[in-house]
Amino acid sequence: MWRNKKRKNSQERGEAVAPLGLSSAQAQHHPSACACGRRPALPNHQRAARPAQLHAAAAPPTQPRTRHTRARPSHDSAVLHRPGGGRSAPPVPACPRLPRLPRTVGMPRCVSTVRDRCLELERIIAARARSGSLGLDDALKLFDELLIHARPASVVAFNQILNAVSRASRASGRRSSSTSESELVVSLFNRMVRECSIKVAPNTCTYSILIGCLCRMGRLKHSFATFGLILKTGWRVNDIVINQLLKGLCDGKRVGEAMDVLLQRMPELGCTPDTVSYSILLKGFCNENRAEEALELLRMMANDHGRSCPPNVVTYTTVIDGLCKAQLFDRAEGVFQQMIDNGVKPNNDTYNCLIHGYLSIGKWKEVVQMLEKMSARGLKPDCYTYGSLLNYLCKNGRCREARFFF
Repeated sequence: MWRNKKRKNSQERGEAVAPLGLSSAQAQHHPSACACGRRPALPNHQRAARPAQLHAAAAPPTQPRTRHTRARPSHDSAVLHRPGGGRSAPPVPACPRLPRLPRTVGMPRCVSTVRDRCLELERIIAARARSGSLGLDDALKLFDELLIHARPASVVAFNQILNAVSRASRASGRRSSSTSESELVVSLFNRMVRECSIKVAPNTCTYSILIGCLCRMGRLKHSFATFGLILKTGWRVNDIVINQLLKGLCDGKRVGEAMDVLLQRMPELGCTPDTVSYSILLKGFCNENRAEEALELLRMMANDHGRSCPPNVVTYTTVIDGLCKAQLFDRAEGVFQQMIDNGVKPNNDTYNCLIHGYLSIGKWKEVVQMLEKMSARGLKPDCYTYGSLLNYLCKNGRCREARFFF
């Protein structure tokens, strides 16, 4: 600062001012100094011929500013030196402009595509399952594709596929086909657990379908092992799961064990038997010609123990069919009358059981009475009714009467 002041005073007195970096004695003989303290302007053809030392001595330490450009300080040094010797604060560096990175759209778009396809498959499977149009071949194709795009909530779609495959086996009506399709369900379940265990976990409905297939295959040990797995997992069992076990026991001629499960194990597990549970036991008793036990269980439902699930038309029809097959028509008629007294309306299946039973022992008069009762209740004979009538008349040489039903 004092140096700049001394330089200014010298200029006012008209003395020669030494350029920066030269003493006063050197400044008097220096060609760049003049009486006014300014450097004389040189012609253009002499500017380029000046020595490099003269140019370096006369040039100020800071970069000259032009009209159109502005000198930018260097960021290499932390402190800038002024001409007077003072120091200025380090300049604040400007924020560098980072290069624009390309958008990473590959992975998010891939994940979005997989998720969209998974949701689309789930909607297709749900719609086909509700409409009943999910056939065996389509179910297998959808299963293979869903296995790739599955998410945790896809367990519902897997259950619908497994249920459709198991129903396809039951719709065929053949025992061999039912067994083969049940084995296919077990195979699909194993694939789901092996290839998709991280993304999808089976739930109670999945295990219920598996237990039903194992029971139809006659593998009761595996069925109870699966049931034990449900209990070990901590899930609460429901009527659907236990009903599969009851049906498997009754099909295996183990109705006594099924009765113990119904009356003892189900209350211990906090599960109340429903109408389907009792109907399975009733059909099991009737298939083993144990009519008395079936009637006792029916009375149990109608009186004390069955208040939560009173007998319905399916329950009564099951008992009537079993009694007719055992040729206990008096008791069958008694159950039929009890059914009407309790306010349960018989349907076509109920009348067909009685008609088929009377035809089996040749009681045509009772058959005609049943047909009249059907008509009085507003019911019309169906294909099964006409088939039973035609079969009986043709076997007994009454073809002219059989033509009447056409």
